[in-house]
Amino acid sequence: MLVITSGIIVADIIAPRLDKIADPGEMLHVDADISLRNGGHAGNVIIDLAQLGINPEQLGTVIALGKDVFGNFLKSRIEEYGIKTFINWTERHTSTDMVLVVKGEDRRFHVSPGANLGLDPEFLRKILKEYQPKVFCVRPGYSGIDFDIDSIFQELKNTFKFLDVCQPYKKKWNYILPAVSEVHALHCNSGEAMKITSKNTVKEAVEDLKKRVKQFLFITEGEKGARLITKNTEIFQPGFEVDWVDPTGCGDAFCAGVIYKLIEWGKYTDFIQEELVEMLTFAQACGAAASLKPGCTTGVTKENVETILKDQKDNLLSNTTVH
Repeated sequence: MLVITSGIIVADIIAPRLDKIADPGEMLHVDADISLRNGGHAGNVIIDLAQLGINPEQLGTVIALGKDVFGNFLKSRIEEYGIKTFINWTERHTSTDMVLVVKGEDRRFHVSPGANLGLDPEFLRKILKEYQPKVFCVRPGYSGIDFDIDSIFQELKNTFKFLDVCQPYKKKWNYILPAVSEVHALHCNSGEAMKITSKNTVKEAVEDLKKRVKQFLFITEGEKGARLITKNTEIFQPGFEVDWVDPTGCGDAFCAGVIYKLIEWGKYTDFIQEELVEMLTFAQACGAAASLKPGCTTGVTKENVETILKDQKDNLLSNTTVH
């Protein structure tokens, strides 16, 4: 199998393009559609890859769901693409997230971890051993595999390991550091980098993390741009300029863009500078595409990504710096 994802999956209830958050006791009528969408890194990345054109028969996700309407929704949403689901059914409710998006402001998340906390490490190990993916991409934080992810990474000898982070549930940020040292690629934003490393500046955090990660450190800052950092190189790009609707899922789409390029090229190491720039550019375009429609994956299509690249790639490359 080409790619297996795991970790967090949630049913997102998204209210986009809000003028404001209601005051206590106030009822607001909103013009935007408040909708139920698939969310969570494990589901988002694997759906994004299918929408970008990767053969869904070579894609799979290992997730924990509750036996409820939200669990059935997420299962069917992924499987409608032909993606393989490996489901750890639990007695907990399926994880849900109320996402409020005020115009011009970052998202507000309200997450109930639910079934994610019941994801069994041995269940995941069994699937990984059987299917031996080329790429394993995971976001822990509020899942049952959080304290096992470093040892799970150690057991994967011939797999490209990609770690994405989020605010942890009832644990300190640095719980993830042992896993960071086992991965080929890490994705986070600058604030998360400082929290993981307990450093006071972004520069100190980056220096710490790039010593740990085997190949790539990706630092994304939404519309402000992104950095790709290796042991010897740092690439910075500003962000693509789009009329965004809902930035939920942009980071997951960015990760999908990186993985897409690895699969397209059929290699996972020994990249020249031009390839690193292309990887970052494509990943950023995927992230920008995710913001064009409500929901984490709706906007991540090959057509949207190609349109963004056609219109803005040359300008972005002219403002790309490499050190």
